[in-house]
This record gives sequence, structure tokens and C-alpha cells, in this order.
Amino acid sequence: MTKIMSVFLVMKLDAWFYHRAFCFIHWTLAFLVSFLYATGYYRLMFTTQSEPLNWYLLVWHMNAGALVVAITPLIFFIKLNAPVLTGKVPNLFIGLTTKIVHLGLYAMLLAIPCAAYMGLGFDFPLVGVINVPGLIRFTWIHRWVSEHLNMPLITFMEPFAKFHRDTGADVILPALLGLHIGAAFYHHFVLQDEILLRLLPSLRRRPPENLSGKR
Repeated sequence: MTKIMSVFLVMKLDAWFYHRAFCFIHWTLAFLVSFLYATGYYRLMFTTQSEPLNWYLLVWHMNAGALVVAITPLIFFIKLNAPVLTGKVPNLFIGLTTKIVHLGLYAMLLAIPCAAYMGLGFDFPLVGVINVPGLIRFTWIHRWVSEHLNMPLITFMEPFAKFHRDTGADVILPALLGLHIGAAFYHHFVLQDEILLRLLPSLRRRPPENLSGKR
């Protein structure tokens, strides 16, 4: 019985930490999302389409979006397979809301870049090497949309472009990010469960004294 309790306690101590891979990907995603908003709004507010900088920013923006699509499933997989003690949960409603917000964030981090591609009318260079063709290049998509949806391809693409440009990037994702960041500060300053410190593994890799003292 003592041995079983000892194993449980070790698991509990190990579970206190966020996996290093999770921490790295979490902050990489945070940087990429910030970069995407910075490049998107800088293009819109401070450049014109005739400037070379506008195109360079667009290429960086699209490549950053492609990277978000590539690594978002990784953070979801790591979170599923390396569970941690996620701090105090005041009640069932807040716990359920937290899960919904996290799932919504992962969904939007995939949906917005995918919608951007679906609404893209031109090719873009992926990492400066691979030329990714836009939907407009595929004749079979033109034909399918025309035959089954009875509309030109550009009309089919427009809702995706609008979702990426307006609804997704300007409304839904900022709302989810605001809830996510607000919850992190709530955990840190109100519940004081050190959840933010646990996401900075280079600064804090020991469990709190009230837990480590029970080993």
C-alpha cells in the first residue's frame, strides 16, 4: 500500500510540470499569432499594394500561418498525452468553459489559416522554396463548383476570405485569446496556483513547497 501511494505521489509531482515540448510550442504559437497580427495590420495600415514591403510581409504572414497549422495539432496531441495538474478549478462550469475555450482556440488556429488558403486567389512561396498553388489554379475545382454549386469559383472563395479577414481574425480569435489570457491572469493573481510559472520551465522547474514536502 505504501509503495502504491509512493508511485501515485511521484506521478502527481511529475504531473505538476508542463511538458517542456508543450511549453516550447505554447510560446511559439503565442509568438506566431502576435507576428501574424503585426504583419497583417502593418500591411493594412502602413503599406500599399504597390510597395515591395507589402508583398514581403504577406509572404511572411502566409508562411507563419502555415507553421501555425503544422504545430497546432502537436500542442493538442501533447496536452492529451502528457496531462498536468492544471491548477485550481473554482467550479464545474469554469472547468467546462476552460475546455471549450481551449478547443475553440485550437479549432480557430486551424480554421483561420485554412480559410485564408481557401480564399486565396494566387500562389505563394512556402519557406521560399515550394510554390503552393491557389485554388484558382485547379481546373477541376472550377468545374466542380460550377456544376454542383452553380457559381463561379471567385464567389465560392469569397466567404472563406471574409471569414479569415473579418469574422475569424477580428472577432472570434481575439475573443478566445482574451478569455485565455484573462484566465491565465486569474489563475496567477487570484487563485495563485503558479500556473504561469509552470509554463516557464527555464525559470521554475520545482513543484511548490506544500507538494514537494510530502515526498
